Amino acid sequence: MAEAIMNHKGRPNFTAYSAGSQATGKVRPEAIKLIQKAGLPTDNLRSKDGDEFARFAVWGFFTVDALRIA
Repeated sequence: MAEAIMNHKGRPNFTAYSAGSQATGKVRPEAIKLIQKAGLPTDNLRSKDGDEFARFAVWGFFTVDALRIA
C-alpha cells in the first residue's frame, strides 16, 4: 500500500519501492481492495523481498514496522 500511495504522491520527483522480509510475490487481496478503493492503480504491484534492491543506489528510505499479534 505504501508503494502505491507514495508513487501516486511522489511522481515525477521520485519512485517508491516497497519490500518486506517475508515476501510471497503476491499482494494481499485486502490491500489490493483498499488501494483500488482509493482510486490508485494496482497493476505491477507485487510482494518483494528486500534483497531485490541491494544493488540499487538509495537516496532515502522510510520504514514501517507493524506490530504482530499472535
